[in-house]
Amino acid sequence: MPRTALLIAGGAGAAIVGLWVPAERRRALGNLLLPALAVAAAAVIALLASTSPVLSLVGSYSRYESLPVRLSYLLLFCLAAWLLRAPAQRRLVLTFFLAGCLVAALEALYQALTGFPSRPDGNLGHSNLLGALLAMAIPIAAVRGLRSGRWALVLLGLAAGLAVSASRSGWLGALAGCALVLPLSARSLRARRLLLAGAGAGLALAAVVLVLSPLGALHNDTGAARLHVWLDSLPMLAARPLAGWGPDSQGLVLGRYLTGDWEPGVSFDRIHELGLDLLATQGLLGLAACAWFWIAWARGCWRAWTGSPALRAAAEELPGLLGAAAGYLVVTALNFDWAPATGPAWLLAGVAWSAVPGTNAPLRRLSASLPARLAGTMGALLAALFLAGLPLAADLAYFRGDLRSAVTLDPLQAQYHRALGERLLASGHPAESAGELELAASLGEYDSQAFVELGDAYRSSGERTAALRAYRRALELNRFDSSARQRLAAYSSSSS
Repeated sequence: MPRTALLIAGGAGAAIVGLWVPAERRRALGNLLLPALAVAAAAVIALLASTSPVLSLVGSYSRYESLPVRLSYLLLFCLAAWLLRAPAQRRLVLTFFLAGCLVAALEALYQALTGFPSRPDGNLGHSNLLGALLAMAIPIAAVRGLRSGRWALVLLGLAAGLAVSASRSGWLGALAGCALVLPLSARSLRARRLLLAGAGAGLALAAVVLVLSPLGALHNDTGAARLHVWLDSLPMLAARPLAGWGPDSQGLVLGRYLTGDWEPGVSFDRIHELGLDLLATQGLLGLAACAWFWIAWARGCWRAWTGSPALRAAAEELPGLLGAAAGYLVVTALNFDWAPATGPAWLLAGVAWSAVPGTNAPLRRLSASLPARLAGTMGALLAALFLAGLPLAADLAYFRGDLRSAVTLDPLQAQYHRALGERLLASGHPAESAGELELAASLGEYDSQAFVELGDAYRSSGERTAALRAYRRALELNRFDSSARQRLAAYSSSSS
C-alpha cells in the first residue's frame, strides 16, 4: 500500500502540474497525445462496465491495480515527458533510479546471505518485482558502463541482486534489454538489422535452455500452471471481449473458468500474462489503446535514436531506456504488471519520450479559467487524500490490529471488513461477523475462504439457507476449495 499511495500521490501531483505549468514551459506529447487519451478513456470505460465498480475503483488488497492506479501510470509518464527538457535532467532522474535499484539489489544480497526470506525480494514483497526492476535497471547501467568504467561496479551489484532473486523472468528480461542495446549501438542499417536478428535468436535460445535445463524446475515451479491458466482464461475473455470485466476484477470471475487445480492451495486472481490480463480487465478497447500508445512510443524513440546524430552527440540514454522497456515487457509477459515495477516503467518511458526531437514544441495554451484550474487542483488533492492518504492510514491501523479504525478510514476496502468479521466470529459474535463478511463480499472480496467464514458465521447463527448460499458462493469462486466442499456436504446432509 505505501508504494501504491506514493504512486497515486505522484499522479495527483502530475495532474496539478499539468493544470498550472504554462504550456510554453513544458514539452508536448506530440503524436502520443491521442494514444494517451485513448489509454485513459479505455480505462474509464472498463470501470463503467466493470462487474464490480467499487473493486475497480478502490482495488483489491495487496494488488491495487485500480482505475486511479492505471491513470496515475499515465500521469507519471506525462510528468516526465512534460518537464525534462535537458539531457542533464534526464541523466539525474536515471541516476536516482539506478541508485534505488542498487539499494534493493544489495538488500537482496543480504537476504540471500541470511537465508530469509527463501527468495530474496529486496524488500519489495516479491522476488519477481525485484526481477522486473533490475531487468529495467541493468540495460541502463550497461549503457553507462560502456562509457565509464565506474558504472561497472553498479552493474555488478545489480546483476548479483538479480541472480539471487531467482526470478527467471527477470533473467530473461535483463538479457532481452541488454541484447536490444547492441543493435542500437550500430551505425549502419544493415549491421543494426543483423544484430537485431541475432539478439532475437539468442534470446529465444536462452528461453529454450532455461525451460529445458534444471532451472526450468526452480522452486518446483515449471511454469506449467501458467500455461493451463492461459488456456482456461480464453472463454473468460470471450465472455466480455469489448471492455473486459473491469480493473482488478479477475479474481471474481477467473475461478469459475479454471478446469483444474493447477497449483493446489493457490487461488489465481491474475492470468499471469500482461496481454491476457489487459484483455480481461479492459477488453479489446484497452488492449488496442495500449498497443497504439506503446507502438507509437517505441517507433518514436527508435527512429529518434537511429536518425538523429545529435542525440548521440548529447550522450542521450535512449538505448538503455529502450532496453529497459524490453526487459519490463519480457518480465510481464510471464507475470503481470504491478505498481512497484509498473510505476517506474511508465516513468522511464516518459523520460525517454522527453528526449525525442519534435515533441518539444509547446502546446497551445489552454484557455482554462482560474476557477477551473482551482477546481481541478482541489479535485486532484481530494483524490490523493481519499485514494492514497486515508487508505494508507487505514493500512497502518490494520497492521496495528485496530480494525475498527481501518474500516472507518477506508470503508470501501473489503479486506478490512473481512478481517473484522473474522475477529468477531472468533470472539463469539456470529451475527455481527456475518454482517461484516457480507459487506466485504459486496465490496468485491474474491477469496473463497472469506465465503467459507461467512458460511460458518451463518451456521453459528442458525441461518441454514444463508450458510449454504455462502458455501456455494465459495465454490463458484474456487471449485477446488476443499474446505468449502466439505462444509457444504456436511451441512447439507446434517440439515436434511
